[in-house]
Amino acid sequence: MRSLANTTVQLVSASNQDEYGDVVAGELIGNPFPVSLIERRQLVADPSDNTTPTYVRYAVMRCRSNIEIEVDQILTDLKTNKKWAVDEVTQLFNPMTGMDLRCQLRRVSS
Repeated sequence: MRSLANTTVQLVSASNQDEYGDVVAGELIGNPFPVSLIERRQLVADPSDNTTPTYVRYAVMRCRSNIEIEVDQILTDLKTNKKWAVDEVTQLFNPMTGMDLRCQLRRVSS
């Protein structure tokens, strides 16, 4: 892994969906693995709505390229016990060195 790991995460089985259609987390599965997880926030305003803009929290995760992660999987940060849903998985191509997987995550409540 080229990024500096700052936490450890573990995959969680997706059991159901809640009343809003979000995936509800189940049991921990697989082995924990080290990742670089950086939380960010972005100011979002809806031009059709006259309310105050709000901050949306998301995270960018980088991990080894040999780990199988798919969109809509749930991860648990074992350090903070936060749960994250995977929204996007990308990998840049570099013929000389193996590149990390980059995952866009969003926070889930369950």
